[in-house]
Amino acid sequence: MASSCSWPSGYVSDGSDCDDTDEDVHPDASETWYDGVDQDCDGASDYDADADGHDAAAFGGDDCDDLDPSRHPGAIEVVADGVDQDCDGNDTC
Repeated sequence: MASSCSWPSGYVSDGSDCDDTDEDVHPDASETWYDGVDQDCDGASDYDADADGHDAAAFGGDDCDDLDPSRHPGAIEVVADGVDQDCDGNDTC
């Protein structure tokens, strides 16, 4: 087994890089949503851009607006405000 006093280029010493084979995937990377890759190694769903715990409906989830964390199933509906907060398809209770 070879030893070295330094890490090879592209490797980190603490194990936080979740894919050493891809230089674009590391803890400091910017996340590209909805591509199926966890670029920033945070372990969060790649289909939940607003981090509300619900994946985007366009990718098999139940979140009707994945860019607004206040809109998801389980959100409290504000009646007749023109916004479907709870993603049930209407703006009423």
